[in-house]
Amino acid sequence: MQFAFEGTCRFKVPPTLVITSIECASGIVTVNADVAPQALATLTCAEKFTLDSGRKILAIKSVRERTGLGLKEAKDLCDNYQPPLDNPYGQTR
Repeated sequence: MQFAFEGTCRFKVPPTLVITSIECASGIVTVNADVAPQALATLTCAEKFTLDSGRKILAIKSVRERTGLGLKEAKDLCDNYQPPLDNPYGQTR
């Protein structure tokens, strides 16, 4: 992700981003940022739905593809997910 601006500018970096470099050329400041690892280590709605439906292996695979986490880390993330008490799908993990 890249931001570029001229002149005076203030901005807050959201906690989901990590600034990797700041460059200044010809009065233009460029800020390069990447997604913070802890922001990636959360489950998406689709992954939660998959877990609620009882398809744990598919959810782990999705987490690994999206985040680049290892098998153990992705499995731990899925294992730590607490489904809602009123599961509308009527299934348990």
